[in-house]
Amino acid sequence: MEQTKLTPSGRPFDIHERLLLFACDIVRVTQFLHTRGPIARQLSYQILNAGTSVGSNAEEADGASSHNDFIAKNRIALKEAKETRRSSTRSSRNPTN
Repeated sequence: MEQTKLTPSGRPFDIHERLLLFACDIVRVTQFLHTRGPIARQLSYQILNAGTSVGSNAEEADGASSHNDFIAKNRIALKEAKETRRSSTRSSRNPTN
């Protein structure tokens, strides 16, 4: 079994491994938001969809048919990551009981 290489900060070096950990964190955040009321629950769906698709889009980019296709698919992954950040920031600034 291959051991995961780590950066000096202790994070996985491989981007796909890091995106998998990110998706797992997103699932945990979503589960928490479901307990925080109807507005937080609605935001959690958006966070879940965008946050878990980042890794899928990055994986798809690896199978791109051309350099331009690779760039385009990674741009989609970046947009999804930015949407996740925007949604999670919005939910943290508007706490509910």
